[in-house]
Amino acid sequence: MSRVFRFTPFKITQDPATEPTYEAECVSGDEKSCGATSAEWITPHPVEVWMADHLKDTGHRHYPRAFRDNAVMEPSEGVVAEPKPLPAALESARVHSP
Repeated sequence: MSRVFRFTPFKITQDPATEPTYEAECVSGDEKSCGATSAEWITPHPVEVWMADHLKDTGHRHYPRAFRDNAVMEPSEGVVAEPKPLPAALESARVHSP
């Protein structure tokens, strides 16, 4: 049995049609985390201001921050996006169910 595996190299870029977002959550607390969260913002500064205000109000100092964006996978330069057809002597891979 012959098998042909195809891999097309891709590059991952930030989707220019969308804005990234930033946010933070307070995980300070003795027995359980505070759980207060900032709003989502498109720049990190408002999140940092929220963290500073929350620290001032509560004394809480621990915040995981999150940066989220949408990624686009594009074929690398010089790579054809559509795979070439298999030579007639080869078959496509098949999935066999038990």
